[in-house]
Amino acid sequence: MKNKIALIDLGSQTFRLAIVNFDKNSFNIEVSLLKDIKLAEGLQKTGLLSQNAMKRGLSAILEFGEYLKKYHAQHIIVVGTHPFRKAENAGYFLEKSREAGIKINVLSEKEEALIAAQGALFSLDVKDAVIIDIGGGSTEISFFKECLPEKIFSFPIGAVGLKEKFEEISDISHISDKNKAEAIYDRIFDKSFGISEKFFAGYNLNNAICVGGAATTIAYIKSGLNQYDPKVIRGLKLKSDEISRLWNEFFFISRDEISKKFGINSRRSDIIHSGLFIIKKILKCLALDHVTISDAGLLTGLMIKYIKKEHPDVKLPDPCSIYL
Repeated sequence: MKNKIALIDLGSQTFRLAIVNFDKNSFNIEVSLLKDIKLAEGLQKTGLLSQNAMKRGLSAILEFGEYLKKYHAQHIIVVGTHPFRKAENAGYFLEKSREAGIKINVLSEKEEALIAAQGALFSLDVKDAVIIDIGGGSTEISFFKECLPEKIFSFPIGAVGLKEKFEEISDISHISDKNKAEAIYDRIFDKSFGISEKFFAGYNLNNAICVGGAATTIAYIKSGLNQYDPKVIRGLKLKSDEISRLWNEFFFISRDEISKKFGINSRRSDIIHSGLFIIKKILKCLALDHVTISDAGLLTGLMIKYIKKEHPDVKLPDPCSIYL
């Protein structure tokens, strides 16, 4: 008998929907949809979801609702992350979404980190790793051994938040003095993360996996592909010197130029600089010379968690066959 599950991940930067049809022997992805919403735009400064951001988000909710009706999923899992935890007016969005027939379960920082890490570990078929999950509004660093968490750290800033704080302090989104810009980024990072190499002493630091939209966008640029291909992005390694080179190179390129040159949505190119900086700094703090990128995170983790709990007799698919 076929089972059908719908998975929805509502984050700071993107809203994602996947509908998966499966039985004991096969998995088929019927829908895989990503919407660049930027729900957390301005949240870092105001503590509120803006009217425009909520309008974009609720429009996507209605669109997702139409897919749910069309594909008749037997089970629907909808989760919200950082903006729903932090925004003072998140309750309004949750209520409007509920009225539209979609009830959002707001994950805690720990829940989000655990589920995303499970998706990343599954995607690369590894058991021991430090998972770096860079979202729009938060960043989680999780240490896993034999697929079990040893320690989870959550920090209240991500690629979008770092970008907005930089622009607030510098009063401009792009300045010509790279040293001055890096000093500003450093100051924000140190205040928000408060980590150094000593901070992670004693943890397993042999294998690092980075997930999130900023990471996969940077990997796409590094890959030289003309079109995004998750099969290439998953497992791609970024060396620390490559990340530093990209940071130096892209500092002198505007976000509009990045969008045009690489064919990236403007809402994606908007977080390239901040995303590169976060990866660069975390790798330095972890004393690692490279990181492996995975396109799989929270959405894949939700699928794995559901199947293990509700359908333990179903054999999980080959990681190389599932790209949500």
